[in-house]
Amino acid sequence: MSNDHRKELCDRFVTATASLYRLVNMGLRDDGKELGHNERVNQYKTLMLLADKGPMTVGEIPRFLGCTDASINNILHRLDEKKMIEKARTPNDRRVVMCELTPAGRKVLERIDRVVRKRVLPATETWSLEQLEAFVASLESFPPSREFLEPEPPPEKPFWFIM
Repeated sequence: MSNDHRKELCDRFVTATASLYRLVNMGLRDDGKELGHNERVNQYKTLMLLADKGPMTVGEIPRFLGCTDASINNILHRLDEKKMIEKARTPNDRRVVMCELTPAGRKVLERIDRVVRKRVLPATETWSLEQLEAFVASLESFPPSREFLEPEPPPEKPFWFIM
């Protein structure tokens, strides 16, 4: 494969990823109202992380989300106020605060998941099973969380502006 063809495919991949991101983000915007207008995506990612990993300390969460301690404290405070997570100090070390997803937080995730599926899955209806398997396998080849990635400087332009 020539370098020009590879670059073209990579550019198309970035554009398609941005398109998928917009579809998911529209689902959050349209049906994530109780998460609030600001930091909706980070709140959603925090809920998803707690659903996936189970209870975590406040100190562990930013490592997975790639955000600062200050911003995660704001995110967790908002989610706690809305009863979507529960925060509690550990009995062995009162300085350590654990966060856990509540049933209300789980309901929000389930509802947003339904909305996102409704937006994203119609695109797959014209794909063959082989195309769908190849697409899913390629997405699954990405690292599962930020803990595997080295911090990088921000790009000149965010990927969703590249067209």
